[in-house]
Amino acid sequence: MARIQILELPSVVVGEVVETPFALIVDEAEGAFDDVEFLSAFKEACGARAIGVFAGTINLPANV
Repeated sequence: MARIQILELPSVVVGEVVETPFALIVDEAEGAFDDVEFLSAFKEACGARAIGVFAGTINLPANV
């Protein structure tokens, strides 16, 4: 079964507005994650800046 992890990207500060962008990392993926249109819609619906899909296991550091 696929796992979804969130990778926080550096904050963007414009005046008093602070945004914390993020990327979605999907690992141990198979099947539905081959559909580029699905992934694009999923990324947009979540507000992610990017999505990475990997067949193997990707371990993100806990504190980056």
